[in-house]
Amino acid sequence: MTSRLGALSAAFSAELFRRVRRAFLLSLGLAMLAVFALGASILPDAYATNLLLAYGVFLAVFGGALAVTLLRELGGPFGDALAVALWSRREAEQNRRAAGAGRILRNPAEARAWLAAHPEPGMPAARLSAHVMAGDLVAARATLDAYPTATATDRFEILDDRWFLDFLEGGMPSLDPLAAAATEIEDPRERTFAAVTVATLRAHAAAASGADWVSPLAGERARVGDRAGGIVGARYVVVSWTLLMAIASALVGVALGVGRISGIWP
Repeated sequence: MTSRLGALSAAFSAELFRRVRRAFLLSLGLAMLAVFALGASILPDAYATNLLLAYGVFLAVFGGALAVTLLRELGGPFGDALAVALWSRREAEQNRRAAGAGRILRNPAEARAWLAAHPEPGMPAARLSAHVMAGDLVAARATLDAYPTATATDRFEILDDRWFLDFLEGGMPSLDPLAAAATEIEDPRERTFAAVTVATLRAHAAAASGADWVSPLAGERARVGDRAGGIVGARYVVVSWTLLMAIASALVGVALGVGRISGIWP
């Protein structure tokens, strides 16, 4: 159960790390090449051998190349899939808070604490997810009996959570009934969230079997539209660029300090 529960999250994390690392290494190579070109240029020695200028060129090229490569690596189908996943999680968080269940649980300890703090009946979807996070699939399945069935959204949520429980227990049921149920939801926002939920479940199934998990999510990017605009840039591009530039600047500062102490840079 644990491997299937975390398969999609692990796939996202591994791919994100691989792409950011590739952007970093490419930018580092370009920056070092720029410094080499400065040393091999026809500029006067006072400029070509000036460490302060060389490190300035390094940081400028590294920062510019890093921005471009991060935008490229975190764009395309993977960027679309990431945007849809982030939007879906944000919507799920808002839905939980609106129901009074608080933020999304992150680990078994938080799940057990939530269940202990909410012993009374109610909030069946949140209770089911807490049981799943705590590793108790029997209790999670029993919670399905308390789900409301009055609306199309209610009926979709039952099918959604039942499918996921079957999946965690080793099954791979068809998602066609769930996709059909999503189309019956009248509210546009809820219908979009349901469609993205189906795509997320397809991605879960693909990640667990080693198949293409990006395409199901990326295929919903147009449906989400501007609601996910800029979410990848703010969450990952800007943060990654800032962190890597801070590291590079700190290393340059150390190099300049060593150069000053050793007398290489007067």
